[in-house]
Amino acid sequence: FTNDPDINKSVNIIIDDFVTRQYINETNPNENLGYNLFIPKSLRNQDSNNSNDEKYPLVLFMHDASIKCNDTRMTLFQSVGATVWATDDEQQKRESFVVAPCFNEVIVDDNFQHTGQYSCIIPMLNDLINNQFKGRIDTGRLYTTGQSMGCMTSISLMCENPNYFASGMFVAGQWDVTVMEALLNQT
Repeated sequence: FTNDPDINKSVNIIIDDFVTRQYINETNPNENLGYNLFIPKSLRNQDSNNSNDEKYPLVLFMHDASIKCNDTRMTLFQSVGATVWATDDEQQKRESFVVAPCFNEVIVDDNFQHTGQYSCIIPMLNDLINNQFKGRIDTGRLYTTGQSMGCMTSISLMCENPNYFASGMFVAGQWDVTVMEALLNQT
């Protein structure tokens, strides 16, 4: 991705399969979070008469602090952390939703503190689960992953909500080991 509009005209099949959305907290509209969403193709391709009741897993990927910005799609361009789960190969193995928020601030720091948009993550996921795709997301197969700041966010979310995620994959991060004891018997 560059500032050259001619180069950006090329199509990135995986990235273009994501839709960009905005979560806005109904009780506090100042709390909002832009995110990218990959919807499983078989769900996108269903017509209204299809009675398929299949539930899909959801993978949450969170980026590192290097791309904090207001351009929600940047998290998809920075690395393959989100897009790898949306490739045809991965989707053929296990179709899933993929959610990749883009934070416009540092939401966790090296002092194990979280602020700002961090508080929107679980409500945003709950909105997807309970409203936008009610009955279509398997709450027993919610997964979280991220790199650096995103890794630390995943760890913190799992510590605060130990039964929310089925498992997490932590990449290049750290967290207070005394707090992480909550994950001792988790996947």
